[in-house]
Amino acid sequence: MNALAETILAEASKFLGPEAKRFLERQAGHLEGAVTLDNIGAKDMEKFIWWINVSGKLIMDKDKVRELCAKLNDIAGITTKA
Repeated sequence: MNALAETILAEASKFLGPEAKRFLERQAGHLEGAVTLDNIGAKDMEKFIWWINVSGKLIMDKDKVRELCAKLNDIAGITTKA
């Protein structure tokens, strides 16, 4: 697992506990190419966070999903529109 993936997993684990890795792996599976959680790169982050936002709302409180996505945007250096 690369450093970016480790950082993402550490942050997501605060919200999803031991199921974080499984959840993130599923969302990475939606990305184009052979992207996995283990080899995710900066160029994949915007779409990856989009999938986390969509899917996360099915299993988590919407405010928690928003908070997780904001933290992942910070990690990725993505500026969101207010």
